[in-house]
Amino acid sequence: MGRDFKDAVDASTIQSIVEEAFIAHAKDVNKWLRYKGCNRELAEELVQDAFIKLHNQYSGLKDKQSLKSWLISVAQNAYINYLEKASTRYESKEIYEGQINDHPTEQPDDHVEIMDCVTRKLSDFQRVEPERAFVINLQMDSMPISEIALILDRTEQATREYLSQSKKKLKPYLEECREFVAHD
Repeated sequence: MGRDFKDAVDASTIQSIVEEAFIAHAKDVNKWLRYKGCNRELAEELVQDAFIKLHNQYSGLKDKQSLKSWLISVAQNAYINYLEKASTRYESKEIYEGQINDHPTEQPDDHVEIMDCVTRKLSDFQRVEPERAFVINLQMDSMPISEIALILDRTEQATREYLSQSKKKLKPYLEECREFVAHD
């Protein structure tokens, strides 16, 4: 997308930018959703929703050069929301039918505190470094480096280096969580 982005753009320019972004990134966003287990129909719907959101929010975007990362993040959040709603409907049905155990197994408080801390810190990192967080998540989900490289449009070696740098940037965020592991 070889445009010179300005803060204020007219509707036809936004439409053109969204069309160019769709041509450039829709396939990658769809591929990512499919990799995460999303069915074809839902993936297509979520991709369309991400581009609608891009059209509606383009003027307010801070980093217009990272549209691909932003689109994948939007699609990821939409898919997570879909799964959470589906899970809630399923759990509600189980409760209604009396199938849920009245005494769920409780996790130790330390484990819950660690997970809460890590979740908070990963969210903080994702807000500051969305593309780096996305790449780390892909690796944590066992996606091969070759596929991550395709999504990022980088060589495998450049992708390995980017992952390494991303993890180094994540490390300071997680330092606070070490206190839960270190105490006796």
